[in-house]
Amino acid sequence: GDPALDDLNAHTLSEIDKRTKGFTGREWLVKRLAVWLHDPKGAAARVIVGDPGAGKSAAVMHLMKNQPNPGLLDDGRGDCIIAVRHVCDYQYADSLDVTLFVKSAVWQLSQSVPGFKEALLEDFNKDRVEKVDSVAGLLQHICDGNGRAFEDFILTPLNDSRVTAAMASKARRGGIVDAFDE
Repeated sequence: GDPALDDLNAHTLSEIDKRTKGFTGREWLVKRLAVWLHDPKGAAARVIVGDPGAGKSAAVMHLMKNQPNPGLLDDGRGDCIIAVRHVCDYQYADSLDVTLFVKSAVWQLSQSVPGFKEALLEDFNKDRVEKVDSVAGLLQHICDGNGRAFEDFILTPLNDSRVTAAMASKARRGGIVDAFDE
């Protein structure tokens, strides 16, 4: 794999562990977020606002930690999957790098969203002479300065009819990015 991407994912997991150690309180927020994630008619995005130190990050990371990767919520319903997790940390520059974020999200989506990998590779290869046959190979083509990387490598495959059809009968997918104080 990509060493920078491996380091970024390891950092995210480390931050989740560090920031959730001894987690208490804010159960109301975790429960509210879990209800929102399970609601098929819920808003596509949610912003959590609060004073520094109020526990926003801890609550969100508690929710992330209590999911396998990719994560099913622990309530046994299995109707929501956290498909992308990312922690921004001003002390870790790579976590603020948009290109690495896109690469990480693409990798995570390719592992957890039915049809995403196939739609991604097919779209990427459609006008190419040299075909790329794996997500790992494709990640090398996501580069700095591509202002369309999020759209090209995440939104376009997510909106592919095969992906939307496969997801219609499956668990709801979501992504969590903790960047509240960055």
